[in-house]
Amino acid sequence: SGSLTVLRNARRVAAVWLDEAERLVVSGGGARDGGNAGRMLTRELEVDATVADRRALRHRMGCKPFRWYLETVLPFHPPLPNDFQWQHEVGDQAEGETLG
Repeated sequence: SGSLTVLRNARRVAAVWLDEAERLVVSGGGARDGGNAGRMLTRELEVDATVADRRALRHRMGCKPFRWYLETVLPFHPPLPNDFQWQHEVGDQAEGETLG
């Protein structure tokens, strides 16, 4: 479906460019589908040759890490949360849903 394609592309961009911040990209579906879409997309990305090719291109071009961007270009941005799971649970509860 169209929404799955958008999610897949967002995961691919995150896998190539966001380094440790990749974990902050919503893994798809969350509590609504038990995370099944996110797990499926994670498995797809593990074997996705385009991700490996794009990571290699990023390395060959000498691109700076995402943390450099946050610290240099966007220094006023709050730091990345250390506990994404906590943030995800709070977000789901704010929408009136609970996990588990």
